[in-house]
Amino acid sequence: MLSTMDIAVGLFAYIGALSLTANASALLALFVALRARAVPGSTLLAVFLLGVALWSIAQVLPAIIGPAAGPVTTTLIALSPLPAAGFVHLAFAFALCGALRPVAIVAYATAAFTTLIGLIFGVGAVVPWREFPGMFVPSTIGWCVLAIAAILSIAGHLRLAQTWREQDGQHRRQAGAVFVSSLIGLVALTGFAFPALGIDAYPWPVLLLPCYSVALVYGIVRHRFMAADV
Repeated sequence: MLSTMDIAVGLFAYIGALSLTANASALLALFVALRARAVPGSTLLAVFLLGVALWSIAQVLPAIIGPAAGPVTTTLIALSPLPAAGFVHLAFAFALCGALRPVAIVAYATAAFTTLIGLIFGVGAVVPWREFPGMFVPSTIGWCVLAIAAILSIAGHLRLAQTWREQDGQHRRQAGAVFVSSLIGLVALTGFAFPALGIDAYPWPVLLLPCYSVALVYGIVRHRFMAADV
């Protein structure tokens, strides 16, 4: 049985991690857009980071205001395939792929169609869970929307894996660093599935999420834009 203090600390840590991720991602997006414009794919990276910020907002609002966050949260979750498609575009642009245009068209078309379905039929609801005033629990349509977002993300990572195998030097190091950041992000995202899967445990993986945006930017721009060290 958790004490009142334990509940307060756990809730504060969860809200703090997501709030930090949202703010850090938005600021990093602005930093990349203004200071790293010469880096290939910088615009795509900035857009993707904004997507991470919106996802964080979608997940933190229920923990603050409970089920009242439902309309905003479900709308932002329905939009999640779009930044995933942006990641595919980013990965293929980073890989200097000759098939970039058709891949990008397919990715964005798939994401747009999935998002439309999610917006029309709904992706789930915000319900009270454990000590949290609210957590997002996906519906069947919501699971499908999240699955498409995951598939798009996997496609981008497979292309990065190919780049890591084929390239050497700076490009290879960058691809490897992006994989490290993606591993952090993957572990962090598992925490959001706890309520939907009926796992009665504090979603501790979410606390790793603030590291993801910083690691992603570092992995992509570190070797081409030294000011990123700041």
